[in-house]
Amino acid sequence: AIGGNGFLMMLACLSPADKHLEENLSTLHYASQAANIKNEPAVNLDPKDKIIQTLEAKLAAAHAYILHITGLNELPAELLEAPGPSCRSRCSRRSSTCTRGR
Repeated sequence: AIGGNGFLMMLACLSPADKHLEENLSTLHYASQAANIKNEPAVNLDPKDKIIQTLEAKLAAAHAYILHITGLNELPAELLEAPGPSCRSRCSRRSSTCTRGR
């Protein structure tokens, strides 16, 4: 399709032979019509990408806040690592304690 979210370049080829005059006129008419098509392509963003960008911005703000509060120049490496099995088990125990306490 000519319209949509993309860019299109069209090249109209003509023949110098007299026997192709009608085809040349048809090609020129089509090229003229195609040149009048206005298109505004937009980048398609996956909604998940927007959520990821938002969460990354919040994480960066949280890191900056922690650095500001603690007066550190950089966060300790253990805070930046993915949680390990022991952390997950502690979190699940806390979660079940909170659930039972209600």
